[in-house]
Amino acid sequence: MYIDSVLSEFPITKTVTNLTLDSRNKASRDAKDFKLTLGKLFTIFPNLSSVCIKSNVWSELEACWNPEGWEILDGRIGLKTICAYLKLVDPSLTFSYVAFMLDRCKGLSEVSFLIHAGVVGINNK
Repeated sequence: MYIDSVLSEFPITKTVTNLTLDSRNKASRDAKDFKLTLGKLFTIFPNLSSVCIKSNVWSELEACWNPEGWEILDGRIGLKTICAYLKLVDPSLTFSYVAFMLDRCKGLSEVSFLIHAGVVGINNK
């Protein structure tokens, strides 16, 4: 079960302002079932001011990245803090996703992108 299937069971929840997303499942790059997007996340939790995305969930977001449907993030000023644990399976995709997100979320004041030290060595081989 991926995080998208859990989140789709939530109604729109305006009281959540801080959220951490984590999953034990590792997202496969070629999985076609993923439907998790930041747009969906902010539709379910419209008042988020802080979000922490762990590495398996970040991979799930990347697996279904599509620049269309990001209108919900345009000028998002309520989101102040983001922390994401990145996996660099495809560094160009990861950095494109990060750049696109930073461009859309105008109100960010604290941003942390964390890459595990062992990840870089694995991807450079």
